[in-house]
Amino acid sequence: MIYKLLLTIIISVSTLLLVPLGANARDLFSTSCNVSGAQSSATCTGQKNQNTAGNNPAIATLRSVTNIISIVGGAASVIILLVGGLKYVTSDGDANKITGAKNTIIYALIGLAVIAIAQVIILFVVNQL
Repeated sequence: MIYKLLLTIIISVSTLLLVPLGANARDLFSTSCNVSGAQSSATCTGQKNQNTAGNNPAIATLRSVTNIISIVGGAASVIILLVGGLKYVTSDGDANKITGAKNTIIYALIGLAVIAIAQVIILFVVNQL
């Protein structure tokens, strides 16, 4: 049992260490949209719409709040998922403990899915403004 617990802790910690860090993105269309004739293309028109939405402080605040809530909720779901995994490993074959651990894991995954879907919906609506 101690072996399983140690193995779970080692896997959990190593998984957290392998989380990818944020990447810096580069705007490839900023200079190409300045060429005459390209400004009316769909890509450049979408780029202009995105830039004007980014200048609105209410939309910028909504995006920031959405990102913060998604990060906190996602981190909480991952922690609950790890707790469910630990409960599953330490259940010792007890059917009630296994059922509780499985429910914890399922609810954590449902929470992650709800957070992801909510983020997509909110960003879709914000981008339409």
